[in-house]
Amino acid sequence: MSEEYDFAEFRQLAQAVGYTTILWSDMERQLDNWVIISYKRCGGNKIQDEIPRAFMKKCGYLKKAFLGLPKLAAFRDESQKILERAKALSGVRHTLTHATLESMLPENGVFTYRHLIHGRQTYSVEMKTFDLKDWPPIFLELQALSHESAMLAKRLLETFPPPKR
Repeated sequence: MSEEYDFAEFRQLAQAVGYTTILWSDMERQLDNWVIISYKRCGGNKIQDEIPRAFMKKCGYLKKAFLGLPKLAAFRDESQKILERAKALSGVRHTLTHATLESMLPENGVFTYRHLIHGRQTYSVEMKTFDLKDWPPIFLELQALSHESAMLAKRLLETFPPPKR
């Protein structure tokens, strides 16, 4: 690496990874709140025996819960839109937080990642890219998802408060 390189683009990538990590974890925590409320207070425990933990399993459970549980009908459309938007961003989030960066020096603002795919008995590698030019709309969508998922969690909690002790 050249000593003259100032790593400005790498710092932009690091900032994008940091924001993605923080905003995604906040949004996914709100999905956990949706799961807890729907499972414990709206009959979601009849949909499946265990509370889902992984993101895609949460999405699958929440889709069934909001589409199938009458108590959640008023939140159906909004929840489905948020879930679809989150699923659309999950690949970018997964790459930024789980794949291995090939180099701190991008080509024309594009970073290359090596993503290890775990099979049942073997591994494979998939190459992914992240273009810094794509970051501004991704950032705005992550911010919006974080906020909107929290607002829906708040309304669910107000509608289905915990039992009084």
